Amino acid sequence: MNFSLREWKQYRKLTLLIEGRIDDARKAAPIISAVSKLAKQANPREPDFIDNVVAFDPTGNQKYLVWAVKAMEKNIRDSMSDRLLDAVIEYAETGHEGLGPDDVTSIQRAAAEDWGKVWRLLINRYGLFKDVIQDFHKFVKRKIIRGEETDINRYADWSALDARNEQAREELDEKAKQKRLRKSIDAIYADDDWFIFEPLTYEASCHYAQRHGEGGTKWCISSDDFPNYWEEFAAADNKFVFVFNSKGRKFSIQNNEWDRPQNIAGHTANHGTTVWDEVDDPMSFNDFRAVSKIPTTLVEKITDHYADKHGMDVHDELSSNEEELEDARSMWERLKEEDEKVEELNMDITLEMTDDEEGDFLVDNLGYTIYLPKALFRDKHSAGEAFEDAEDTIQEMIDNNHNIDGYAQGVSWESASTHPAHYAIHVGYDTNTFSSASDFYDHITNFIYNAHGEVGYDFQDEKITIEELPSLVRKVFYAMAVEDPAATVADLPEYEHFSYVLEEHPSFDAAMTSPRFRVGRYPADVTGPQRSDFSQAVKERLIKWISNAISAEQLELGRTPNEKLAAERKWHSENILSRWLEVHPRVNWTSSSDRTMDLVIRVYQGLPPEKGSTPLLALEILDENWDEVRQIAVRQFAESFPETPLTEGIKKKRKIRIKFR
Repeated sequence: MNFSLREWKQYRKLTLLIEGRIDDARKAAPIISAVSKLAKQANPREPDFIDNVVAFDPTGNQKYLVWAVKAMEKNIRDSMSDRLLDAVIEYAETGHEGLGPDDVTSIQRAAAEDWGKVWRLLINRYGLFKDVIQDFHKFVKRKIIRGEETDINRYADWSALDARNEQAREELDEKAKQKRLRKSIDAIYADDDWFIFEPLTYEASCHYAQRHGEGGTKWCISSDDFPNYWEEFAAADNKFVFVFNSKGRKFSIQNNEWDRPQNIAGHTANHGTTVWDEVDDPMSFNDFRAVSKIPTTLVEKITDHYADKHGMDVHDELSSNEEELEDARSMWERLKEEDEKVEELNMDITLEMTDDEEGDFLVDNLGYTIYLPKALFRDKHSAGEAFEDAEDTIQEMIDNNHNIDGYAQGVSWESASTHPAHYAIHVGYDTNTFSSASDFYDHITNFIYNAHGEVGYDFQDEKITIEELPSLVRKVFYAMAVEDPAATVADLPEYEHFSYVLEEHPSFDAAMTSPRFRVGRYPADVTGPQRSDFSQAVKERLIKWISNAISAEQLELGRTPNEKLAAERKWHSENILSRWLEVHPRVNWTSSSDRTMDLVIRVYQGLPPEKGSTPLLALEILDENWDEVRQIAVRQFAESFPETPLTEGIKKKRKIRIKFR
């Protein structure tokens, strides 16, 4: 295998780092090293313990090694008898040459009762320790553990680390439960004021009726103790829709196709439709509309849901303005026939009348499809898993896209039936109400044009690359790559101090975000402008520092220094970073009287990352020189707020060589 000079330097750097950490680990664990040596002398087939710990490294660079052996060293010391500990310390301090075979044997005999116990304890706990470390790393990679908590040195011992792992497992279980619950309802509408959905399972009925929002209900179908009620109603072909509002009111609409009343669980549903309030008092559907004050557009959504999904009528009369509705339907049919963008986006909509005095009509089921080439993924299984992990991020990216009007109500994943070589992500948007067919036409044509510009491309191009995908499609692909790098063919650089955030800023593909770091106590009388001035000053210092480093590198690259080119590079870098780099102050409330100021650094970049670009060079400099970055911020804090105590000390300025990857 041939290495470039740059690759060879990176390899040597990594090798030296690993070797250094292994040496540090042995120095940090003299007792473990001595116990391991003695065990090997007693039985040459026994493995070296620290070598075993090195072998289970999940990071590739022994990042956790020193902490792990220090923690095990303390654990083993606490487990040894005083007699054995003294003997092993003597052996460790005199060196391997300091004791002959007879001396070793006498030590072993003197502590014969404890010896085997301690070595067995070390070996047995090795498996436990291994699992704790690997679980921690897994949770860090999945971003269940994030920010400052990813620093293993903040944990005092194994029990503290394992406790954080257990907390992460609970968070993961809760996340899985919430995802399962979201898939166990058929959402009809949701905003800050209303949440309307059909529960599809008994678990979802109980969770949302009893534990979602303010207060619970007395509905028998949502009782934790009587699952048979849900089963009985479902067996009688009852379909429920739950309606929650921001005032804490909860209603359950029970609908069926029976001509005679149903008597189940002590309740009677008349005329096919009965509504129950949170205390289980019944009312008619018309009374429900009056009591809840639900908007007529949402009534339409409920009735459409029953009609479209279950073929059921809800007993409510609707007003209409058939002329405008029919005109809009004709316009939509023409668009489907004449505009190729509609077919490429896999669009379909439903137009229905609303129940209001204005005679408006609404557009429902508005959406489009994002196509991702299968050739850019490693396999079907990993692609689906990557989407599930990135689902929330993709939803936010779509919502933050200012080029497409509306709020995306949900995304779903499948293999595309119309384009077999692609996966399909279906995006559904919120409904819109119109009073005229012309308003509808203007809205829908604008939507089609903008959506196609963001996601449309030639699906027949079998050799399309990631770089050639439209902006939103490319961004969605990278969101999946960030969550599961092994699922895609994308190549994303990794950083120790920065993580990818793709949904935050609509004007940039990705925001590389640092963890919060503390600079000082929050000034008592600081104003908003003062805080902004401070963050701007830190930003300017960082930009100047980074630009100087880039220009210095430019001088070193050529055979003869090109100062003019270096100056141009510096000016160019400063201009780009003024827009692509941000510093955000944060207030950390430790108590009512104790506040500190933290900072977060963000560097925006395009996807895929362009090698040699200013944002990428800036990221490399910031990541490789993180301690200096913190010092720049601390020094500026001391200048901006001279009367305010620092949280981190100011180190003496010294000339340093800025590290590049």
